[in-house]
Amino acid sequence: MEITAHNHNYAVDPDSINANEVELTHVDLNDQTLEGMRHRTLPLFTVQYHPKPLPARTTPTTSSTTSGA
Repeated sequence: MEITAHNHNYAVDPDSINANEVELTHVDLNDQTLEGMRHRTLPLFTVQYHPKPLPARTTPTTSSTTSGA
């Protein structure tokens, strides 16, 4: 499961996909829109969303981020 942000101004109809050629890999749990797919024989894949990272630290953890001589 991934946390994502997206604005669906358009969407691919999953029924229009040939299941023999393309595997559906990502489906939004909220609105069931198709967010990702990969080709079964060609090295092709796509996703339509913005992945959100884990919460970031608010303070540096190493001294390499400070300036000084």
